[in-house]
Amino acid sequence: MAARKTPSPQAKAQQANASEPAPTSQEGEKINTPPAGTQAQGKQDEIPMLYVRTKKRFGSRRRAGFRFNREGFGIALDALSDEQVASLKADPTLVVEEGTVPASEAS
Repeated sequence: MAARKTPSPQAKAQQANASEPAPTSQEGEKINTPPAGTQAQGKQDEIPMLYVRTKKRFGSRRRAGFRFNREGFGIALDALSDEQVASLKADPTLVVEEGTVPASEAS
């Protein structure tokens, strides 16, 4: 059964902004404004993520639609639903570490 992905705070802000009329200047020109929750530069410096791996005595483990092993790997929090995050953190066979990765490395 696939877990439903909950919309990120950025997606919710974009949906809210879509219903508002676009601001205009005095001459009637459209003013470009960045979406709510973003920096003025238009990009984030850091992306929140989880680094997940199995504990030493476990070879591999499937959880939340992913297969983990001793090496482990990072997953951006925006790519996970709240339910997936909760199931990863609750699994006693997994080591889950929270952190960030620079946005330039993530792309």
